[in-house]
Amino acid sequence: MVIYGIVSSICCVIVAYLAKRKYSRPVSFLLASLLTYTIFIIMLVWKPNPSQTYVLYILPCLSGVADAMMASFITGLLLKVQS
Repeated sequence: MVIYGIVSSICCVIVAYLAKRKYSRPVSFLLASLLTYTIFIIMLVWKPNPSQTYVLYILPCLSGVADAMMASFITGLLLKVQS
């Protein structure tokens, strides 16, 4: 959970900056959903092995990136709707 939180908070700032400068929201939503589906497929296919403990660190990192991509835009949309 610590890895997830750290990666999510760092990527949230980076993704918001990139979206403001280069990329649009639909592109970020598409990339985040593709990344989330990829994580789900990896978790379905992967057979845990004691020598592959690094996967237990990579999956939360990828999940944090996908969450950062979604969370920054959803929060922005909610704040825009409320005002």
